[in-house]
Amino acid sequence: MLNLLLITDDSAEKRHYEDLISKIEGMNLIRNVEPIKGEVIQIVAESKPEVVIIGGCKAGKESYDFVVSLFEHFSSLAFIISCTENNKKAALSLIAAGAQDYLIRDHTDAFILEKTILAAVERENLRKKLNKAVEQEYEARQNSNRLLGRMSHEIRTPMNAVIGMAEMLCDTELTSKQRYYAQLIRESGNMLVGLFNDLLDYAKIESGKVKIHQRPMPLRQSMQETMESVLDQALEKKLDFILHIQPDLPQMIVGDALRIRQVVMNLIENAIKFTDAGYVKLKVEAEQSQNEPGLVISVEDTGQGIREEVLPQLFKPYVKGEQHEAAQIKGIGLGLSICDHLVKKMKGKIEVHSILGSGTTFKVTLPLLVDESYEIAQEASDLEGVKVLFLSHDGLLIDLLQEYFTFLGAAFKARKEEQETPVFTDELKEYDLLITDLRANFKLDLKLVDRVRNKHAIPHILIKDREKLNDQLVVIRKDTVIILKPVILHELLQAVQAVLSGTADVLNQRDHLPPADEHMGDYHPLEILVAEDNAINQKIILSVLNRFGYSPKLVDNGQMALESVSQKSYDLILMDIQMPVMDGIEATRQIRARVPRSVRPRIVALTADALQKSTEEYLNKGLDDVLYKPVQTKDLLRVLGETDSRRNVSEPEVF
Repeated sequence: MLNLLLITDDSAEKRHYEDLISKIEGMNLIRNVEPIKGEVIQIVAESKPEVVIIGGCKAGKESYDFVVSLFEHFSSLAFIISCTENNKKAALSLIAAGAQDYLIRDHTDAFILEKTILAAVERENLRKKLNKAVEQEYEARQNSNRLLGRMSHEIRTPMNAVIGMAEMLCDTELTSKQRYYAQLIRESGNMLVGLFNDLLDYAKIESGKVKIHQRPMPLRQSMQETMESVLDQALEKKLDFILHIQPDLPQMIVGDALRIRQVVMNLIENAIKFTDAGYVKLKVEAEQSQNEPGLVISVEDTGQGIREEVLPQLFKPYVKGEQHEAAQIKGIGLGLSICDHLVKKMKGKIEVHSILGSGTTFKVTLPLLVDESYEIAQEASDLEGVKVLFLSHDGLLIDLLQEYFTFLGAAFKARKEEQETPVFTDELKEYDLLITDLRANFKLDLKLVDRVRNKHAIPHILIKDREKLNDQLVVIRKDTVIILKPVILHELLQAVQAVLSGTADVLNQRDHLPPADEHMGDYHPLEILVAEDNAINQKIILSVLNRFGYSPKLVDNGQMALESVSQKSYDLILMDIQMPVMDGIEATRQIRARVPRSVRPRIVALTADALQKSTEEYLNKGLDDVLYKPVQTKDLLRVLGETDSRRNVSEPEVF
């Protein structure tokens, strides 16, 4: 038996539906009530009908709001709207708001009423089933994500030991076979961590948890940091890495720095992975499209290319575009799909052009939103009228240097030169500055410098390939220096101004990170506290720090870290986030609150956060930096180098 409730203040309408319902078997009209909001809600709640017929439908906001309020209070009931021919439009608007169906009173007989009620009940039952299925699917996805996150967190802990020990092993004296095995362990560990990162990112995207945060960001700095974070991979494969940023781009733009870097990083890592010889080029420029300024970020490589038939499917999950069979183990094909999702979330587009056997270019176009509050400062330059001659063995840097020197006001001429120590003519006298990129070794470089000097005393900049990540600029004379690739605009300008003024020796006085070796703890002493509850991670961090001359204090939780800071001044605290007794966030908050600003230590998060929160989220909680587990030695060394020593600071007051 279906219980029905009629809501109407029209006596004729009431009699009409009472008469029709009495003729229908299996249906019972519980009662009729007048449309008085508070009373109706109480009666519906008490009588518990399956179907509610709302009569007296009229146009107007008051009538509409009354009916919609019933929908909101009783979302599991089937509502049918009764109206006249003249009020049909009002009834349709209520259908859109949540009613199951409507009836035109004067055209309704017992047959139509019965079919309409049964259909409305069926639709409501189907809606309930659909909602339940959606809820179950959502819960299943959430459980899957939680399981994946937990698995990743648990896997990162032993992988921290595997990768850390493999890195340390690679830096010891090994036979070629032993080194091959150690490098294979390290690469496989990094690959596994990368795989989990991709899975987790894709899970976040599917569950709709990825949010885009539009904030002011330093464009040049962000792209340079992205390049620096993957440069060691290019050096390991002896690839040229070119960073070409349009010189007149705004310093500050509005965008999601984390997501833009994630996309660019993924594209660069793919380019390096599938390029065995040649170069990888990251180019950042502005583009005017349909009267809207756009930011174009392209990653070009000279790798193996992608088959034409694969290109249309490339951004779908689990699709891989590589041709090389040996590369099949290097991923599961989620990276580009993640990039595509993120770029679309940022209201941009991503395109790919590839020629099999020649290389691939990925092009990301995003809206270019300039932070108008930031005062634009152009590179200071006094190069107006300076004549520059550039000799290059391969021509890769010609376009970049042409654009940079034109922007700086200099007259630039370039030509290819195949000889490593060319014979110079009197043409040198026509120029104010010589720049060479001839890929010679250091001994030939000195010979080249002398040959130039013997012909004409002209300021000279040699551009060289970087062999190690921490290689630095070399000053040969006050007007002659060696700078390293990739060429960065502000570093190039500093070198040019220094050699032109004969003051290149000041370049040696620029701040550099201290060299990383076993004596680092002697010439860059730091008091270090490590708060980490996992014994394996403690051993890894202790081994790495000991290796570079540091003897940190180890504690197991945030409470113990707080007690240690009350007894001694520290320069650096490596703070695990998830610890018993007191977690790293709370410990950081209390340290910031209790320790005077003048003697506060630098606090860096150590986290196996599976969902890779934005660094900004940790910074907002009082942390100075973040290291994600498994911690890479190069990242830890960067943190050590960037931390100032406070050895001369007095002991803190006990709090």
